[in-house]
Amino acid sequence: HANVNIGAESGAAGEIRGKNIDVKAQTGKLNVYNYTYAITKGLGGSAEAYSHATLNQDMKVTIDNVIIKAYDKLVVKSNATPTNGGKNIDLYAETIIKAFAGWIKSEANLYGNSNSKVDIKDGADIAGADVRIEAEKFNGNVKLDAKGTRKAIASKDEIEENKLGNQESVSVASGVIF
Repeated sequence: HANVNIGAESGAAGEIRGKNIDVKAQTGKLNVYNYTYAITKGLGGSAEAYSHATLNQDMKVTIDNVIIKAYDKLVVKSNATPTNGGKNIDLYAETIIKAFAGWIKSEANLYGNSNSKVDIKDGADIAGADVRIEAEKFNGNVKLDAKGTRKAIASKDEIEENKLGNQESVSVASGVIF
């Protein structure tokens, strides 16, 4: 979680002045790798491999009760996308059955919630030549791979599900001064 609160908890109004001002809540590097493997050889045998991960993250910028004056650029941004490239989440589940009959099941599932929010409240007074207010949802690289290898009449299930809730929002109260 990354929460940036400017003026939200103070009693007196604050002031920030500068040439270029960046206010950001950002996901840093994210690398998750999970590998599971199961094998069965006996007649009527079974094997199950589960590769599950849960990602819960909240990126939030709250601005209230403060004057922000940028002489050139002001960026207020919440970003749930990791800063590093490549595979951010890689889940692999593999099962093998070497018997004539039986069953195998491979699952690779991603669960959780990713939220990115900018909330500018009534007490904010914002000025700048170039003002950008943005929220960016999770857009990382996710790979889910469920693989099953069987022979003859053995049955197999391969399940890959990305159940990550992914939200972004920007709210600016009606009393904000620009």
